[in-house]
Amino acid sequence: AVTLATSDEDAEVFRGWGAPRVEVVPNGVDTTEVDYKPPGAGQGLLYVGQYGYRPNEAAAVELVTQVLPLVQAEVPSVTVELVGRDPTPAVKALDTGGVAVLGAVEEVLPCLHHARALVVPLRAGSGTRLKILEAMAAGTPVVSTPLGAAGIDADDGEHLLLGESPADLAAQAVRILRDDALAERLSTAARALVEERYDWGVFAPTVAEVLADLTAPPG
Repeated sequence: AVTLATSDEDAEVFRGWGAPRVEVVPNGVDTTEVDYKPPGAGQGLLYVGQYGYRPNEAAAVELVTQVLPLVQAEVPSVTVELVGRDPTPAVKALDTGGVAVLGAVEEVLPCLHHARALVVPLRAGSGTRLKILEAMAAGTPVVSTPLGAAGIDADDGEHLLLGESPADLAAQAVRILRDDALAERLSTAARALVEERYDWGVFAPTVAEVLADLTAPPG
């Protein structure tokens, strides 16, 4: 039997539970299908999630009620879009001035290209966040809690910006909104990181090897 984990941290948990063989196969992106665009001049922040999952609901609420007011104090024209399936009543209630709850969309990529930054105030969950990898591939700068970016081998200040508290996240978002050079530098480095380490082609050989082992005749 083989257990596939999306991060080294999760792999260690499975090994601790006694799994005989654990292979790390990160969440990934087919970068040939994700058009890269440098950050635009807009002042929109974005969150993407399936809101029936409680941590995503909590992240959306924190972004709008705790992070956004602090950003608005510095950048009054900032807006927020919440994209994703199953917006709960708590999420729908956030759709007020400057905040748009778009719900499920046909394609997320245009939303990523329209946003100045993806903000990820996640406080719970495991694995790696596909939303962050997709944003990086698309060229959208990312602001995240350390837990939100866990399992992704990205450096704070080079590939994304990290913040723990709502005030930290707001300060990092303001930096990206105000600093075109910073936004472009993060965008370029993040896309290169995804191409090098998180493209499907990078870890496809590991998956092929595992499947070959599992389907090989005994003997």
